[in-house]
Amino acid sequence: MYSLKVLFIGDSAHVMPPFMGQGMCSGIRDASNLAWKLNYVLSGMSPESLLDSYCVERKPHVADLIRLSMEVGRISCTTDPEIARQRDEALLGGKKLPSPPFPGLVHGVLMSDPNSVEATVVGSLGPQGRIQRGDEIALADHFLGAGWHLICADDISYALDSCTKRVLDRLDAKIVHFGASGGAVDVDGFYRRYFQETGIVAVLVRPDFYIYCAAETPERLNGSIADLGRILLESGGHEVSGRRQRNVAA
Repeated sequence: MYSLKVLFIGDSAHVMPPFMGQGMCSGIRDASNLAWKLNYVLSGMSPESLLDSYCVERKPHVADLIRLSMEVGRISCTTDPEIARQRDEALLGGKKLPSPPFPGLVHGVLMSDPNSVEATVVGSLGPQGRIQRGDEIALADHFLGAGWHLICADDISYALDSCTKRVLDRLDAKIVHFGASGGAVDVDGFYRRYFQETGIVAVLVRPDFYIYCAAETPERLNGSIADLGRILLESGGHEVSGRRQRNVAA
């Protein structure tokens, strides 16, 4: 007897109001989220339970965007003449309407124990600025390509333990730092400002560009990346430690 397994993405999974232009964007996020997880599961690298994190991550994110879109729609579609007059007066006067923060991921394959500093960026989109390598200048993704990216303010290889290095190697993670010796050139100072403003020294960015973990100190990476190894690798036949896998859907 066969069991049917179905995963819905895009417009088959959610109906987005048009007011923020997030319908197709949400579908692209769904596809990006699911693509790397399916690749890992179908290649035998990760356990099938990794797919449980798809709905855990995407459903609340899309729900938040639907609510935001509805609120934006109320601004433009109001039928109350007085509310419309106040709105037009504010816009014509150059007043910026209040804008809530854009939602990020809150559950799933994310750092499980961020401190108060790290929690401000975990689950948000990773930083993307221009860097220079050799004579070429381009956005970082041009050099790094797809996959996992460990982006660091300075060279922190001295702080990474053997387990962390094995996990990063198995995931083929690209590492870039902006230290004085051997680092990439932060052309516009984008990454310098990012690390200063967030108070962190490194972020590990997932293949769908969301931040899996952040580190206030270099040593903080080891525990989080060891957790990632248990989530993605151990039950997929690639053991990285002697500890049991953590349930990613918890």
